[in-house]
This record gives sequence, C-alpha cells and structure tokens, in this order.
Amino acid sequence: MGAALNMRIDSNSALNFLIYIQNIYLNHGQIEHMKLKFPYFSSRVAFNREFVNKYKELWNEFSQRVSKDSRNGVDIFYEEKEILFHSLFENSPESLKHFNEIYKSFDVWWYCLLQNKSAELCKGKMQRPALILLGT
Repeated sequence: MGAALNMRIDSNSALNFLIYIQNIYLNHGQIEHMKLKFPYFSSRVAFNREFVNKYKELWNEFSQRVSKDSRNGVDIFYEEKEILFHSLFENSPESLKHFNEIYKSFDVWWYCLLQNKSAELCKGKMQRPALILLGT
C-alpha cells in the first residue's frame, strides 16, 4: 500500500470564537471601513490589559486540546465560558454584559452557519445563497 493523504475538515467552535473575539479586539481604534474585520461590534469593549498574552495562552492550550480530540472545541465553548471572559475581558459588569452579547451573537451565527453547511453538504453540492433585498 502506498502513501496516503488523509484530510479532515472540522468546524471548531472554541477556536473560531477566539478568532471572533480577536477581530473585535483588532477593530478597536480602527477608523478605516475597509480595514474592519467581521464581526463589527459598535460598543466599546473593555478588554484585559494583558489581552495579547492571554489570547496566545488560550489559543495554544485550546489548539492542543482540540488536536487531541476535535470534540473538545464544543466542550471548551460551552463549559469554559467563564475562563474566556476572565482571561480576555476586564472584570466589570459592563464587560460581562458585552461579553455575553458577543458570546450569544457568535453562538447564533455559528449555529446558523453549521446548519447551512450541513444542508448544502446533504444536497451534494454547495449552492450560493439567494440575495434578499429589503424594501424592494
């Protein structure tokens, strides 16, 4: 038997949530519309002063855990919500409110994204979603 290449595509909620938070962090202070990243969060979020270092630590830890078992991403996202907040955000009621809004926004978006991907894969081909214009 010759050499084989095995590829696996996993959608990982924990790592994608970290990217989602990182993009909000990177958008702070950004005034050029073309340089903004998804998602745009209009409220000013108070991040931990050690955000960059804490982010790297979480990314390394979560990446290792997910590489051992991809199901760990779901566990991290749902069971370690408090760790994410305390590591990356300033500890205040306003920050907690913003974190919960970001968390819920990601959860809804991620769930819808996965539902759409599942439907497309079940059909056997990827289809471009229809563009719906409001008010026309």
